[in-house]
Amino acid sequence: MVLYLSYGLIADFILNAHFDKIIGIEFIGFRLYTIIEYALITLYFTKILYKKNFLASISISVILFALIVIFDFALRTKETFDSVPVGASALLILFYCTLFLFEKIKDTQKIIYHNNSFWIICGLIFYFSGTFFIFIGYKYYNSKEYNEIYSLINYFFSVIRNVFVLVAIAKSGRKNNALFG
Repeated sequence: MVLYLSYGLIADFILNAHFDKIIGIEFIGFRLYTIIEYALITLYFTKILYKKNFLASISISVILFALIVIFDFALRTKETFDSVPVGASALLILFYCTLFLFEKIKDTQKIIYHNNSFWIICGLIFYFSGTFFIFIGYKYYNSKEYNEIYSLINYFFSVIRNVFVLVAIAKSGRKNNALFG
């Protein structure tokens, strides 16, 4: 999860500002960010989920996401925001969050909020549910005013997500592998 947050900071401050100058197409950077973000978060879920049927559903979801990305890239112009893959990614990650909560709530031996991953999952739920509609609606409202609102909402929910992750890190203290427990 720390890798995901580090990548997010680098993408926000460096890639988004300069990627269009390097490649010449602004939205390629967003497309790469969507793929890498989804991959890192999916990897995290494979570390914290234990039920085999949940892990199998993640495998199927990865294939579905890959098909969505390929079709979107092939069928849409490269100069447009990848609202379909972003929406699919958000829905799949929210699905993973539901699987995690279901798995942990069924375990009556432990209180769920003592689990560090619970706080990270809460942050992901806030972020992806809070930004879902602005991401999928981006292709319909591509204007300067919408971009400003989009940025504010995205950064607001990014801060909330990061606060939850910091709570998990603070709770983990110096335990080994604490963010996967």
